[in-house]
Amino acid sequence: MANNVLRNRRRSLRRHRTALEQLPTQVYEPDPAEDVAGRIDDEHRMREILALMAQLSPADREVLALCVWSELTYEEPAVALGIPVGTVRSRLSRARSRLKDLLDKEPQPQLGHRWSERLSALRKKGEEL
Repeated sequence: MANNVLRNRRRSLRRHRTALEQLPTQVYEPDPAEDVAGRIDDEHRMREILALMAQLSPADREVLALCVWSELTYEEPAVALGIPVGTVRSRLSRARSRLKDLLDKEPQPQLGHRWSERLSALRKKGEEL
């Protein structure tokens, strides 16, 4: 009797596996609406940052773009712009301070936006704005 129960159980499991193998595999497709919403949020944040950067002097903007967005060392923008490394550091510090002041004066963000997300694009790892 135990042998019959065991055979029936194995037959049942084999049939179950066979039935599962015949089912079409489910492919996860992300919802395109999430991607669109993310792109719209990113575009909105980028417009805000560019509007704030437009308020900086051209020299500060250049250094900020080279050091932060292009992730260059202090020496590389100094060579590219033909200025001393100390000037690059002071311009970058001034630009960051000015942007922080501008962000503090800006109205509170809409739901779903965090100040840290805005600031993370403007600082290097481990640095404070």
